[in-house]
Amino acid sequence: MAPPRPRPRTGGWRHSVTLALVAVAVVAALSVWVSRSPIFAMRSLRVDGNSHLTDGEVAALAGLSSRTNVVWFSPGDAVRRLLRDPWIRSAHVSRSLPTTIAIDVRERTPVAVVAAGRARFLVAADGVVLGAATDADVATLPTVPGPAGVAVRAGSRLDEPAAMGVAAGLTASLRHQVLRIALGPSGVELLMRAGVRVVYGDASAPEAKARSLAAVLAWARAHRVTPASIDVSAPSAPALRPVAGTGPGVAASAQGSGPGSVPPGSPPQPSRPAPKPSATPTR
Repeated sequence: MAPPRPRPRTGGWRHSVTLALVAVAVVAALSVWVSRSPIFAMRSLRVDGNSHLTDGEVAALAGLSSRTNVVWFSPGDAVRRLLRDPWIRSAHVSRSLPTTIAIDVRERTPVAVVAAGRARFLVAADGVVLGAATDADVATLPTVPGPAGVAVRAGSRLDEPAAMGVAAGLTASLRHQVLRIALGPSGVELLMRAGVRVVYGDASAPEAKARSLAAVLAWARAHRVTPASIDVSAPSAPALRPVAGTGPGVAASAQGSGPGSVPPGSPPQPSRPAPKPSATPTR
């Protein structure tokens, strides 16, 4: 009679597999515990590019707090949160282990005030409404017409390309001198706070027309001429019509060495038919 065959041992490898699984679970648990420990708590935050929003406001918009863990923090989610605010045009967020987060934002700049009924709102060059305007904003920024029948609120976007393009092309100094921008019989027209009517024509070349307007105003101040109206629809040949008794009695085009350039002290040279000067500023 043959001896019985020995039974195969199965407990050994099962025990090894069990130990391996336990070890993996322990390592994973330790990793989670370490990653969520105070070792990786945010202790350093750098915010750059902001001027309207404070560092604290930017941090709150990004979803950061004293409990933020740098390991589990998502820069992509923070960027999406930041871009929901109309003041923020672009944002970049990065992290550096173990404790540092950096936020770089680019803010929109208000270039005009839009009137919507009795309400006034700040609007950026791309037409995004930034929020309510203060009396100080109304006193220092040009007003542009609001859209008819469209609700205006923070975060909405206006479709006023002509007026907004002209407002964006103005320098900060000129922007403070302009009361409103609107469409008139000659195209885009500006009314200065001093009462001077400025004809832009179409909305093309707004930067060149702004330089031309600044040069004509500088020439008028240097020659003690009070303008009634200025035409910069052809920025290389701007025309000024003075108030009667304050300077040359004909319309003149002050031409310089380049488009929109009027060297101080240069005598005005007539280049267009001279309309009869008015006794008061034309509005």
